[in-house]
Amino acid sequence: MNYKSIVVLLFVLIFSSCKSPMELYQNYKGPQLSIGSGGGISGEYNEYILFENGNFYHKNSFEKGIKFIGSIPANEAKQIFKNYFTLKFDDIELNSPGDFSYFIKFGDKVKNHKLIWANSSKIEPKVKVFYDILRSKVKKLSGK
Repeated sequence: MNYKSIVVLLFVLIFSSCKSPMELYQNYKGPQLSIGSGGGISGEYNEYILFENGNFYHKNSFEKGIKFIGSIPANEAKQIFKNYFTLKFDDIELNSPGDFSYFIKFGDKVKNHKLIWANSSKIEPKVKVFYDILRSKVKKLSGK
């Protein structure tokens, strides 16, 4: 085998073993944490989905499909998931939608849980702070 053949073979092996973020989304089986908002006159919802590996995805109710928007470090993502349970969000009952609503969702193989509220809702400050922290991470990645 000559040098060019080895380089081509290595190139093929390296790039055929890498999965795109969308392939990872479609095959992901672990827990997901989402934040989002929407409603109002248009009824449009935007959802930002975080995986434990740090990948963030965006889903818009008016568009087909899901878009990869970027990643945060995996250890940071795992800490966010841990904080969700440390703050006992899975024990909070909050179902207070309004004309324009905000939400935090958690889902895995065992449990699905959603907190939803409007600006006029009385919510625990930790819910809003958690939402705002995740929203700031989304803004850094997507510019939105």
